[in-house]
Amino acid sequence: MLSVRDISQASGVCRKWRAAAATAQNLGKVPLLLHLQKYSHQPYQFIDLSLSRQPRSLSLPRCRRGIVCYVWDRWMLYFKASTQTLTLFCPHTQESVQLPRLSVEFKGGAFSGTPKSPNCLVFTIYISEETRATISTCRPGDDTWTTVTYQSQYPLRSCVWSSIMACNGCFYCLNQTEQVAVYDPMRSTWRVFNEDAYSEGKDWVETASKWFMAEHNGDIYIVWMSFVSQPIVYKLDLTKFYWLDVTSLEGLTFFASATGSYVKDNMPRWMRDCIFFAKPNYGKKNLMCYSLLHERYYRKCFSPPDELHEAVWIDAP
Repeated sequence: MLSVRDISQASGVCRKWRAAAATAQNLGKVPLLLHLQKYSHQPYQFIDLSLSRQPRSLSLPRCRRGIVCYVWDRWMLYFKASTQTLTLFCPHTQESVQLPRLSVEFKGGAFSGTPKSPNCLVFTIYISEETRATISTCRPGDDTWTTVTYQSQYPLRSCVWSSIMACNGCFYCLNQTEQVAVYDPMRSTWRVFNEDAYSEGKDWVETASKWFMAEHNGDIYIVWMSFVSQPIVYKLDLTKFYWLDVTSLEGLTFFASATGSYVKDNMPRWMRDCIFFAKPNYGKKNLMCYSLLHERYYRKCFSPPDELHEAVWIDAP
């Protein structure tokens, strides 16, 4: 029942405690890095980082075409523009769940659980006139989408979402100007938080290049990427709703991707307190792992294929 950090400290007491800690320290599954190929006849390519840092490629028989909107657990949310349809797809088993045709435009989507779970809700959003949010929701098996337009109290400076995710029964949306908006499906409420109240004066907009948001045990973390500085991690205080600086992940591992990020515990020791990026950092091919402990990038982690179209993190089967 101890955390990774507490187990590590307990293992230093004596030999008997070290042996007990070794039996209790069950490692979790490392997410697979899935390379989506450019052409439909090419198979998926999986990279498994847990294999002694020597990744190997795996192939599946066919590749689904479309735009990847979101990845969570072992499932992916695809959008096919020609038919205006969204599909939940599991590349490990080739299972797919077709959702009804979506008649409204959207700029981002996510889902809150696996298709067979009762809490699975698919969410899409479109922003117009800076303050109007058109939100559509649907559950697997529904015949139609439920679409509602909300008026925000504060305007959104950017309608382009850096990250959307489900957490604590709500959908959190982060745009490119660090503003956070929350949709609560149980209460059918949409709320935009005024960034002046929680950004603590940080001038992120001018220098920020990329944002990655993920949750772990009800906590929300973001990784901020910049052209001129190293990655920075923040944690959202859900009571006062402002970002807290995080200098250590305390043994956790952040897997960053534009279509869905993960925060994992019980990862192999060499992966802890690190940020792994699905794509190279600003064209530097091998700089895909950053250590918060050592405050530096590592080149020896792994190298992506020469012709990388798109890459996402997905849970192993």
